[in-house]
Amino acid sequence: MTEIASETRTAGGDIIGAKGATYYGIGAALVRIIRAILRDERAIVTVSSRVPESMELGEVSLSLPSIVDRHGIARVLPVALNSSERSALEASAEVVRGNIAILSQTMPI
Repeated sequence: MTEIASETRTAGGDIIGAKGATYYGIGAALVRIIRAILRDERAIVTVSSRVPESMELGEVSLSLPSIVDRHGIARVLPVALNSSERSALEASAEVVRGNIAILSQTMPI
Protein backbone atom coordinates (compact mmCIF):
# COMPACT_ATOMS: atom_id res chain seq x y z
CA MET A 1 0.00 0.00 0.00
CA THR A 2 2.90 2.36 0.75
CA GLU A 3 4.36 1.74 -2.69
CA ILE A 4 1.01 2.51 -4.37
CA ALA A 5 0.67 5.72 -2.37
CA SER A 6 4.19 6.78 -3.34
CA GLU A 7 3.61 6.02 -7.02
CA THR A 8 0.37 7.99 -6.95
CA ARG A 9 2.11 11.04 -5.51
CA THR A 10 4.82 11.00 -8.18
CA ALA A 11 2.72 9.92 -11.19
CA GLY A 12 2.11 13.49 -12.37
CA GLY A 13 5.83 14.23 -12.47
CA ASP A 14 6.53 10.94 -14.25
CA ILE A 15 3.92 11.73 -16.92
CA ILE A 16 5.25 15.26 -17.42
CA GLY A 17 8.77 13.86 -17.74
CA ALA A 18 7.67 11.35 -20.37
CA LYS A 19 5.10 13.33 -22.35
CA GLY A 20 5.53 16.96 -21.31
CA ALA A 21 1.99 17.24 -19.87
CA THR A 22 -0.48 15.45 -17.59
CA TYR A 23 -3.65 16.03 -19.58
CA TYR A 24 -3.16 12.71 -21.38
CA GLY A 25 -3.53 10.86 -18.11
CA ILE A 26 -6.56 12.91 -17.11
CA GLY A 27 -8.16 12.29 -20.49
CA ALA A 28 -7.53 8.54 -20.26
CA ALA A 29 -9.01 8.42 -16.74
CA LEU A 30 -12.12 10.30 -17.86
CA VAL A 31 -12.59 7.96 -20.82
CA ARG A 32 -12.35 4.98 -18.48
CA ILE A 33 -14.97 6.39 -16.09
CA ILE A 34 -17.33 7.37 -18.91
CA ARG A 35 -16.98 3.93 -20.51
CA ALA A 36 -17.88 2.28 -17.19
CA ILE A 37 -21.01 4.44 -16.94
CA LEU A 38 -22.16 4.12 -20.55
CA ARG A 39 -21.59 0.36 -20.67
CA ASP A 40 -22.98 -0.21 -17.16
CA GLU A 41 -19.78 -2.15 -16.40
CA ARG A 42 -19.90 -2.13 -12.58
CA ALA A 43 -16.15 -1.51 -12.86
CA ILE A 44 -13.90 -0.81 -9.89
CA VAL A 45 -12.48 2.66 -10.42
CA THR A 46 -10.91 5.12 -8.00
CA VAL A 47 -13.16 8.19 -8.05
CA SER A 48 -13.95 11.03 -5.66
CA SER A 49 -17.25 11.00 -3.82
CA ARG A 50 -18.70 11.62 -0.38
CA VAL A 51 -17.14 9.17 2.04
CA PRO A 52 -19.66 6.71 3.54
CA GLU A 53 -20.60 7.43 7.17
CA SER A 54 -19.37 3.94 8.08
CA MET A 55 -15.79 5.14 7.48
CA GLU A 56 -16.21 7.70 10.29
CA LEU A 57 -14.26 10.45 8.52
CA GLY A 58 -16.95 13.12 8.66
CA GLU A 59 -18.60 14.88 5.75
CA VAL A 60 -15.82 14.89 3.19
CA SER A 61 -15.20 13.66 -0.33
CA LEU A 62 -12.11 11.58 -1.07
CA SER A 63 -10.92 9.40 -3.94
CA LEU A 64 -11.58 5.78 -3.04
CA PRO A 65 -12.07 2.54 -4.98
CA SER A 66 -15.72 2.45 -6.02
CA ILE A 67 -18.04 0.39 -8.19
CA VAL A 68 -19.12 2.55 -11.14
CA ASP A 69 -22.17 1.64 -13.24
CA ARG A 70 -24.79 3.42 -15.36
CA HIS A 71 -26.00 5.30 -12.27
CA GLY A 72 -22.54 6.59 -11.42
CA ILE A 73 -21.03 5.45 -8.13
CA ALA A 74 -22.95 2.39 -7.01
CA ARG A 75 -20.86 1.74 -3.92
CA VAL A 76 -17.63 2.82 -2.28
CA LEU A 77 -15.58 -0.28 -1.49
CA PRO A 78 -14.13 -0.88 1.96
CA VAL A 79 -10.35 -0.71 2.09
CA ALA A 80 -8.35 -2.67 4.67
CA LEU A 81 -5.88 -0.23 6.22
CA ASN A 82 -3.26 -0.67 8.90
CA SER A 83 -3.03 1.93 11.65
CA SER A 84 -0.54 4.20 9.88
CA GLU A 85 -2.55 4.07 6.63
CA ARG A 86 -5.74 4.87 8.57
CA SER A 87 -3.98 7.81 10.24
CA ALA A 88 -2.83 9.09 6.85
CA LEU A 89 -6.40 8.82 5.48
CA GLU A 90 -7.76 10.69 8.50
CA ALA A 91 -5.11 13.39 8.00
CA SER A 92 -6.12 13.72 4.33
CA ALA A 93 -9.77 14.06 5.30
CA GLU A 94 -8.84 16.75 7.82
CA VAL A 95 -6.88 18.69 5.19
CA VAL A 96 -9.88 18.60 2.84
CA ARG A 97 -12.27 19.70 5.63
CA GLY A 98 -9.89 22.50 6.63
CA ASN A 99 -9.66 23.80 3.07
CA ILE A 100 -13.44 23.68 2.70
CA ALA A 101 -13.74 25.71 5.90
CA ILE A 102 -11.28 28.31 4.59
CA LEU A 103 -13.08 28.54 1.26
CA SER A 104 -16.45 28.77 2.98
CA GLN A 105 -15.25 31.84 4.89
CA THR A 106 -14.10 33.61 1.74
CA MET A 107 -16.87 32.37 -0.56
CA PRO A 108 -19.98 31.46 1.47
CA ILE A 109 -21.94 28.62 -0.05
